[in-house]
Amino acid sequence: MSRVTSKGTTRRSIRVDDEDWDPFMAQAEAEGTDASAKIRAFIRSENAKARDSHSRSE
Repeated sequence: MSRVTSKGTTRRSIRVDDEDWDPFMAQAEAEGTDASAKIRAFIRSENAKARDSHSRSE
């Protein structure tokens, strides 16, 4: 079974407590976005930090 979406990305699953998820969803809605966009932005930010950290240590 393929987990690739119609947008060409792989669907991922995570477990998050409701007490963390609900305010996160409310914040995303207040920002006019959704959870997926916020999570992707967070991952890109963390990846950029890791790349920057790695390039400084060389």
